[in-house]
Amino acid sequence: MTTLMMMMMMMILPLLLMVTHRWTCAAFSIPPLHPPPRHHSSASCAIKRRTTTTSRAAEAATSAPSSSSSSSSLPSRIDNSAHRLVPIFDFRLDDPIAKARSSSSFERIDDAVMGGISTSALRDVPTESHAIWSGICRTDGGGFCGVRTLPFDTSTGSLSNADTIGMDGVYAICRLVSDDDARRRVWKMTLRTEEGRGERVYQAEYDLGGAMDDARRRRRRRDGAVKYDDDCDDDDEGGPTTTDPVGDVDVDDDDDIPWAKVMVPFDDFRLVRGPRLVTDGPKLDVSNGIYQIGMTLSKFRIAVNTTEIENFRSGYFEMHIRSIGFYRKNKNNDDATTALVGDDNDGVNDVLAPSSSLPPDVNIVVVPETLSKEESMRRRPLLLRMMLPVAKLLFSEKASRRRSAMKLLTTDRGLSRLDAIKLGIRYRRRAGSGVFGLLSQQGRYRKRRKGKRGGNVSGSTGKRLENELVNESELRMAQKLDYLLEQKLAWQLLERMSENGSELRLAQKLDYLLEQKLAWQLLERMLESLVFDTNLIANGVSSRSAPNLGRSDGVSSRRSIFQVITNDCDSRR
Repeated sequence: MTTLMMMMMMMILPLLLMVTHRWTCAAFSIPPLHPPPRHHSSASCAIKRRTTTTSRAAEAATSAPSSSSSSSSLPSRIDNSAHRLVPIFDFRLDDPIAKARSSSSFERIDDAVMGGISTSALRDVPTESHAIWSGICRTDGGGFCGVRTLPFDTSTGSLSNADTIGMDGVYAICRLVSDDDARRRVWKMTLRTEEGRGERVYQAEYDLGGAMDDARRRRRRRDGAVKYDDDCDDDDEGGPTTTDPVGDVDVDDDDDIPWAKVMVPFDDFRLVRGPRLVTDGPKLDVSNGIYQIGMTLSKFRIAVNTTEIENFRSGYFEMHIRSIGFYRKNKNNDDATTALVGDDNDGVNDVLAPSSSLPPDVNIVVVPETLSKEESMRRRPLLLRMMLPVAKLLFSEKASRRRSAMKLLTTDRGLSRLDAIKLGIRYRRRAGSGVFGLLSQQGRYRKRRKGKRGGNVSGSTGKRLENELVNESELRMAQKLDYLLEQKLAWQLLERMSENGSELRLAQKLDYLLEQKLAWQLLERMLESLVFDTNLIANGVSSRSAPNLGRSDGVSSRRSIFQVITNDCDSRR
């Protein structure tokens, strides 16, 4: 009997070793005992390359530190599998009614509620397949911008549990188009599971920068070579030999910024009060539905104590959003090949599904019914409605902006408080002159105060410019832009826009903005930000921006900036 058992163990042991080794190879990307031939078809090459990349990413994620301050631990590095996406707010052109209702369902929730001066808004773009969330985030008195849904109508209630049961988290298909510094900001997703509108909500950080990098890599991988010599590895000497694009790409052909698919699991949400984590707070429970969805840009990380991100980038930002909703991992998808081919952040292999409360054959988006801002105000408690006028009087945005402007003029620009008040009074008297009024007034002060620190101050011109955009012709606005060129403020605006891109990229962006009729809106926001951005207006003009758009090639400084930009862009095409 003993001899028989030993013989059986000797027969079983090699099989166990082989199975164990193959499992180890699959888990840690160790070459198998008998490697396959080094030459493959383009399809098998592509699949193997994706498998290796996926395994390395999984290994890196497993070995990464779990610190909440590390961006690598944030939950937006996409799981390489197909997903069932249930859009709740859809900004694509497929359904114009759902697109318009989705855009009107959101309201701003910036740091103005706590005395800050940041501002942002989510607006629809009727001719584009996305909405735009943009604004100016300032650290003076706050340091965050956000949007959230309006209160859901009582007849509809929250997003019902039929919509959330079986779902794994919240997704957003979006992209940051204003700059490449997503990692210098903290991006958060917000959920509310109760009807109140208090300060306590559930939030989770997500790594937008990582998602954008993933999207760019997958774009390059799809558009580049897929068939490789030797072992189909980028590091091998063989390298790419032919081009074989994989699948259709859901991107804009005229734009080089890909769409990132951010996915935030429900398990990553934590109860917070402001930026601070509520210790021992209950976990997120979506079994009773969700009453609010929001997105936030902040300088604060989610932590027990107030924690600011290092090297936070304030100023203008612009994010395009295609859709927001829930997702569920496709657990029935056992075909690894299909899942890996769909690993592209553009939703090639994702399934756009209807709400689970609808019949399975109905593939439409049902946007939740929300109250209007007026109805929401009327439904607030009586005591709160009585206190709001007093709070607005004491902590209004206008008062906060005035305090910030006074601080800039006195502390950073060298004016006395009396001179700053006189400057404001004279500017109001000459308000009809718009930009000319304030700049000329500041010029007089500079001449009068020789030997003291001076400079160009742009003033709070946002509202004034907004009115002039409606009432004045483009020729008048072009003349004002020419005047800004003389004052060397326009170059500083262009410098900010081109911090992370080449001059050609800048010209292309400006050309695109002019074609989309958004240049005026961008100018308005950038000019408004100059009042509070001391670094931008205190320093000299960078030489890398000015030569590209006019002065160095002999173009008169009095010519319209539109003609300058148009000629420059045409010459580079």
